[in-house]
Amino acid sequence: MRPAYTKLIVVILLTFAGGLAFGQNDELAQAETLLQKGRHRLAAAKAAQIYADAARNRDTLLMSKALFLECRSLGHNKAGLNNNFTILQNKINFSYQFAKQQEALHLAEQINQWAKNNVNLDLAGVRATGPSLQSQKPGDIVELAKEKIRNFYTRNDDLNGQLDSLFKEKNAIAINYQKEIDQLTSEQARQELLLARKQMVIDSINMARFQDSMYTAQIALELNEQNARLELARLRQTRSQILVVASVLIAGILLYLYWNSRRKNRIIEAERQKSEALLQNILPVSVAEELKSNGKVQARHYDQVTVLFTDFKDFTKISGDLPPDTLVSALDECFRAFDAIVSRYKLEKIKTIGDAYMCAGGLPKPEEGHPQQVVQAALEMQDWLQQAAHLPFRKARIGIHTGPVVAGVVGDRKFAYDIWGNTVNIAARMESAGEIDQVNLSESTYQLVKDHFPCQYRGELPAKNMGDLAMYFVKN
Repeated sequence: MRPAYTKLIVVILLTFAGGLAFGQNDELAQAETLLQKGRHRLAAAKAAQIYADAARNRDTLLMSKALFLECRSLGHNKAGLNNNFTILQNKINFSYQFAKQQEALHLAEQINQWAKNNVNLDLAGVRATGPSLQSQKPGDIVELAKEKIRNFYTRNDDLNGQLDSLFKEKNAIAINYQKEIDQLTSEQARQELLLARKQMVIDSINMARFQDSMYTAQIALELNEQNARLELARLRQTRSQILVVASVLIAGILLYLYWNSRRKNRIIEAERQKSEALLQNILPVSVAEELKSNGKVQARHYDQVTVLFTDFKDFTKISGDLPPDTLVSALDECFRAFDAIVSRYKLEKIKTIGDAYMCAGGLPKPEEGHPQQVVQAALEMQDWLQQAAHLPFRKARIGIHTGPVVAGVVGDRKFAYDIWGNTVNIAARMESAGEIDQVNLSESTYQLVKDHFPCQYRGELPAKNMGDLAMYFVKN
């Protein structure tokens, strides 16, 4: 792995470890809350998990706090306290020592006071026992291995120095013997020679033993050095594996978060489009945009709008003899056909009330020629009904009137675009005063379409609550 990539991974791991430390402090607060609520087993389990995470991150202060919280949780369980008293003492001792190492004196004093009151243990008088080799940092273990290797070379140099001293001492003794031999008689020299030979044999045996010991010690030191090097290599390999696994894990988490975010965005966008389509199906596009922008729709007055009403003959009697699903299916088919005609002539469907269908031209955007478009749509509706021989109701009256209206949306639930004014009432009277298979026009509509459609004057006929009104049939 290249050094640049290694530095990048280390930075990512440090950032990730920092985030874990903040998260562990939050979890420690949660465990403290569990302890305050009397949920001692859960608090102890939570504290043990925090300790394990802190040990992996080498956070000694958090390890001390987690151990202290676990001991306090275990201390509330009298049966568990009696069965695990030695373990509890070891844990509270380690908690105290960790706090002392981090110079958290206030925390150390709290731990010692609790130990005195609950487990009859004065930690201030206990000799500090630090964590084992397994709990040390990888860097500390590397330094320990290097220190062992340095000690080996130092001891080897000392042994070599001792061996040189022995050889020098042996040579000095041999020179002194030679001088004494020269001064002795032949008999004495012979005896001294024999003694010297014996001594040499003894010295040779001792020297052989010493060399064997030196060789054995050297082999042991070499083995220790080899084991230290193997341990150092294993630690380096483990550290590299941890970095690789952590990098892969972080990359996987980031990839999952990115994919999940895109998936949620797609779902939100699809739902938004559905809502947009539903809203535009209920309201005109311009009205829907105004409602989304302002939260309400300003009512508008239109000087000239052409309103159309339809109604089926004897619908109440016919519907009483039909099954509900057949009735609804027939109405749905009919009104869908009306919707298609209205859309083709760019009219605005207002609503349906029972078997009545209402639409209008000239809104929400005023356009020229809307009276002709409404009349043409009415004629096509009558033509379609005459061809729909399978429907249980085919005979309908259609009335049309042109005049001013007010349009808007009322309420804050189940929005509906509607129109109000006397024009709506007159259009309804045109429908009720009409005849089946006919399109009945008011005077105002007739004046606007008479140059486009042949019409038949019916005279002034009575309209409910409105007196006599002039009416015209459109000849189809």
